[in-house]
Amino acid sequence: MNEVDYAKQMLDNREQGISVFHSLRKMKGRLLFRLFVLFISVACYFTLNDAPAFLLIVGMVIGTTLQDIGWLQSISKAWPFTVKVINWDQVTEVARNDS
Repeated sequence: MNEVDYAKQMLDNREQGISVFHSLRKMKGRLLFRLFVLFISVACYFTLNDAPAFLLIVGMVIGTTLQDIGWLQSISKAWPFTVKVINWDQVTEVARNDS
């Protein structure tokens, strides 16, 4: 994404607000990929005689997903303050520079 796209996304978030569920919907491709990796790793763990490397992969997938959810919660809690301190005139100007 370039600056114009970020500015447009910020203006959209300003109007709609930020929530964890809204952000997770935007990340659905990444989450589906993680779910796929999770299922493959669990299947490989049980079919390949309890290979511990697949448990490591399962833990990493679950950990990164929980980390993303925690990060989204932090961002959504701080959003009201962020709206107050951002120079929205400058964000709007950057969004208009769609060339």
